[in-house]
Amino acid sequence: EPQRNLDLDRLISLRDDRGESERQNANGEDEPESWTGRWMPDRPNDPTPPPKVFPKTDQTTDFESSGSFHGGVPMGYSSKSCDDAKTNLTVDWDGNPISYTCYDERITPNRSTIALKYCERIPRHYVHGAIVALYHPCANPMEVKRLKNLLSSCLRRHVISPYNLLDERRPLVLVAWGCRLSMSYVNAELVVGFVREHALRGPEETPRDGDFSQALLHPAEIVSDLDDTMLCPSARTVLRD
Repeated sequence: EPQRNLDLDRLISLRDDRGESERQNANGEDEPESWTGRWMPDRPNDPTPPPKVFPKTDQTTDFESSGSFHGGVPMGYSSKSCDDAKTNLTVDWDGNPISYTCYDERITPNRSTIALKYCERIPRHYVHGAIVALYHPCANPMEVKRLKNLLSSCLRRHVISPYNLLDERRPLVLVAWGCRLSMSYVNAELVVGFVREHALRGPEETPRDGDFSQALLHPAEIVSDLDDTMLCPSARTVLRD
């Protein structure tokens, strides 16, 4: 019974509001220019909010004098409600010149400084005859560790780096100048054979370290000598394991 009374009160209230609205329509009191009430979803009995106060300026414009505003803000004047062309500019542009640079000419790498850092301009290591080991970040950690141990025990001129664009079916790769070996798991015999056949075969032969060392994780250690004259000297022991 109380629920029915509540529903009846709501119907009476809606009917009264509709009658009041029709009377206002007849008198032309609800024109947008004269409307001072609030819009949905506010409830009819909510208090009317105070009017917005715009910043005072020394000059006036036709928009201000006529009371017409663009989005509630006077046009041509600074306002906290508008874009100040300074805040959060990265939302529109991250500063990358690729957005406006025309790459119509071949870009050759600047090799004035030879690379030493892992993952830094790896192709330069190919030129010097190094062996590069790449592994997918999701590869089996035990297989990755085995590949690292094998390569680091074969020669000093090597690079080991994760690379997320590898085929997940063959997430372990050895790369040399002009050659590549892709593996689903580490085959020690294949790894040693690849190193012995393709290492130190680049167009340039220099054992000198590069100059980049920022963020270097583990500098390569000498295996046989600085020139890697003996590749994979501990191969017999490695193959038995």
